[in-house]
Amino acid sequence: MIPGASPPKNRIFGQNKDKIPTQKAKPEIQKAETAPVAPRKTFPTAPLLVTMLLVGVYEEVLFRGIVFYGFDKKFGKLVAVLASSVLFGAMHYVNWVTGQELASTHHQVIHAAGMGLMYAGLRLHLGTIIFPILLHGYWDATVFLFGTLISSETAASANDSAFVSLFLRYFDAAYGVLLVGLWFAWNCGSDKQAA
Repeated sequence: MIPGASPPKNRIFGQNKDKIPTQKAKPEIQKAETAPVAPRKTFPTAPLLVTMLLVGVYEEVLFRGIVFYGFDKKFGKLVAVLASSVLFGAMHYVNWVTGQELASTHHQVIHAAGMGLMYAGLRLHLGTIIFPILLHGYWDATVFLFGTLISSETAASANDSAFVSLFLRYFDAAYGVLLVGLWFAWNCGSDKQAA
């Protein structure tokens, strides 16, 4: 380089070689770009609505609508109640296939069959599947919000009696049996009076 002459220009950038931008960024810029961003705390509205509306409607239309109706026409109401409830419970084995532990899945299947009895009892008692759909949607939303069902280990604490533990665990099944029993008692009694 000749003394007093300007440095040669870079052909690519059209500027002096000393002023070519380097790949290395300033440390404060790097810190700003790599600093962790705090997660936003938002209410999961869209997944909750999808869970409430679609899953509850789909399962109730399938099990308390189509399956119940088919078994009712072919075999009668009692078989329709039992078959739709057992099939509804068994459908929950899909959770085992997708990675849930088998023991947890067994409990969930039994619980779901009990819920199926309750939904079928409501369908019989009220004559529509609208209320089972609403209750199912409410249940799914509650499970979604709280993350999971109460496990059998936490449902029965050391202070609870065995009866209280069983009641809490199988309330829905007992309520379903009660509703179905009352419906059959009411309808059998009204059929005898009409004859």
